Amino acid sequence: MEVEVDPKSESELGLVSTILGCRENRDRIELARDLKEFVKKDDLTVDEKKSLTITHLGLASDYKLIFSPLLKQYIKDTSEPGLARSMPKYDFISPSLALIIM
Repeated sequence: MEVEVDPKSESELGLVSTILGCRENRDRIELARDLKEFVKKDDLTVDEKKSLTITHLGLASDYKLIFSPLLKQYIKDTSEPGLARSMPKYDFISPSLALIIM
């Protein structure tokens, strides 16, 4: 059963997916996977984060991403396909425009 997204989180997810999806050159399902991994790692303690073997810097590693508690919970509770379906299609925006918006 999929979780309903509240309007504030839906707007936040739309902004994040449009900007980061284009910036990171990820399709929606890849970005959904990245967001779930990001939220999972964000909940780790400082010591747990230090013990991870870093193979890549991760989603928007040169920015500090802060998600609202409602969006974080939605990302945790929703499957990857469900999360991808809740994102707007963002193929209309170029990576250059995404950088300008940021």
